[in-house]
Amino acid sequence: MAASGIGKASAIKLADKDVDGLEKFQWEIRAIGVECFVASLDVLYTFAFIASAQPTNDKFNRIDMSFNDTGVSLIDSVENQIIQDFHWLMNINFWGVVHGTHNFYFI
Repeated sequence: MAASGIGKASAIKLADKDVDGLEKFQWEIRAIGVECFVASLDVLYTFAFIASAQPTNDKFNRIDMSFNDTGVSLIDSVENQIIQDFHWLMNINFWGVVHGTHNFYFI
């Protein structure tokens, strides 16, 4: 339960994408003369990759590299988890990589 205490604090921390940190990093990259922009997307949704890949390609006229480094884990014994937990895990860890690679490669 994430209504209070450690559960609530964990949910807030996991939801924090640190967009401010990404924007600061963007300016650091630009300061050394490299064009850079920040895009935030949820790898759980295929359409998020589609919506991100085309504008990226349009901005730079090509995509040289794509890094699919998002991952999640389940921390509990198997008997305490439900099948939806494993679908969630596979949708991010496996399908997120497949969709990310496919949508950036085949634009």
